[in-house]
Amino acid sequence: TQCASACRDFGLDGQMTYASSPAFGKQVIWRYSDAPSPERVGLKVLQKSYDGPAGSNYVLFRFNFTNASPGAVTFYAGMFMDWDVGNVDFDAFDDVGATDRGGRLMYMTDDGGGGPTDGTLIYGATVSGNSFLTAFNQSTDEVVGAMAGDFPNPSVTFAGDHRYIHAVGPITLKPDRSAEIWVAVLSGPGVAALYAAADRAAADEAMATKTV
Repeated sequence: TQCASACRDFGLDGQMTYASSPAFGKQVIWRYSDAPSPERVGLKVLQKSYDGPAGSNYVLFRFNFTNASPGAVTFYAGMFMDWDVGNVDFDAFDDVGATDRGGRLMYMTDDGGGGPTDGTLIYGATVSGNSFLTAFNQSTDEVVGAMAGDFPNPSVTFAGDHRYIHAVGPITLKPDRSAEIWVAVLSGPGVAALYAAADRAAADEAMATKTV
């Protein structure tokens, strides 16, 4: 909402509804596309989030991309995360980060360990990009290059105000075809707790794939 339509291609026509599931609790459902954008290529997105069972330290996100254009579309999909983790003051300048599980898991925590740890875990598509960024104001080409894996940077060991791009692709869709990816957004009081949350989320994603 801060950048209005100038820096967004998706979400300008977003519609949100709610649902519930005995297994996964509240569901938030977004439907949006790039139709209002001058850079539109004809993608529609159905995004569902599941808050998981009570006590779960994650939220599952299910993204379904559909090509509504008359020709094939190739794209990357991913997350841009700026966690600024911290115990009390949320100090952005003492963060470090790492990648694991073949690129599917990325996370950040406080330098020295023992603090809050937040991350993302990807399912259902080939991971293409794992890039930690420290400088600001990357160009569109640089962001796309990071998503494509042109300059991987899978960890940062020095404390700083870091962000990361975690992406999959390339995904090529013919007209009226769809592709789906799942993402778990994870949290824990430390790295070990984050890995435990990742294991729980992976098990619940496997069950959700069969039931929702």
